[in-house]
Amino acid sequence: MSATLLLTAFLLSVTPGHAQTAVSDSVTLSAESARALQTALGDVQRTLESQAEDTSGPSSPRTGMDRTQVINVLFLVLALSLVFESAMSVLFDWRLFIRYFEGRGVKTPLIITVAFLVFLNYDLDIVAELLRGFPEIQAQNIGRPTLPGQLLTALLIAGGSGGVFRIFTRLGIRSPEERDRKARNERASMKKGTEKPSSDADS
Repeated sequence: MSATLLLTAFLLSVTPGHAQTAVSDSVTLSAESARALQTALGDVQRTLESQAEDTSGPSSPRTGMDRTQVINVLFLVLALSLVFESAMSVLFDWRLFIRYFEGRGVKTPLIITVAFLVFLNYDLDIVAELLRGFPEIQAQNIGRPTLPGQLLTALLIAGGSGGVFRIFTRLGIRSPEERDRKARNERASMKKGTEKPSSDADS
């Protein structure tokens, strides 16, 4: 409605010039008419912009998924799983660990504990980082890393480390059978070592 009124005012402001040519229907624009035209066009533009803002309403959260964020988080999970599997294998291949702890359910709690302490020290919460990739959840103002999120992250990395170990086993990089054989040999040698002094004492 306001745009129509402005255009009507512009048409009314157009007047024939004093110096008309032989053609009777020719019309010239005065300087005042040109300025009125510019003002009218500016008002129309501002009116259209305000109507567009009213239609769109307040800034609403985006929908969808930030694929870059999600892919980065998944790549981080894979990288940390590889790092933890490679780092913990040094401990798991240790002769004393094989002798006393191999096959006794110690590895998983140990990986979870080490991962939780590392993430606690570096304030890393992969769960929160993953949730930030979804704008609907990001609108809830996800803050700093939390202890439940870091514990869940440690469990996630422990599961990923187990998956990496299974992949390495299929590729022949890791051999659970070889480790079990080493554990049996170490425990057998330890038994023999304890039985020999007792037999010497009896003799």
